Amino acid sequence: MPKQKLTWKTVRRKVSALKGMPRNPRTLTEERKRQLTRSIEKFNLVEIPAIDADNTILAGHQRVAVLRDLGRKDETIDVRIPSRKLSAAERRRPAMSPSLVSIYRETA
Repeated sequence: MPKQKLTWKTVRRKVSALKGMPRNPRTLTEERKRQLTRSIEKFNLVEIPAIDADNTILAGHQRVAVLRDLGRKDETIDVRIPSRKLSAAERRRPAMSPSLVSIYRETA
């Protein structure tokens, strides 16, 4: 049986409901974390996180971590979510990508 075509939509989720991926490949230096924090404080979320159907973060781990550090865990934010649960291979791919902007634009 072929997989359902993958599309993405924007929905709203509480920051506290979002779960980190166990093997998040990206980390930030303290300086980059300070820069990201200042950016979010000034501009809010310019690029929204992408999550799987079970609220696992696929892209945006560091942005979500900064929101939590800023005491915004009870805030509801926009996130991108796929039309179906991703396979294990699909879940790994977005997390390794430097940006999901192309995915966002393809399905907006």
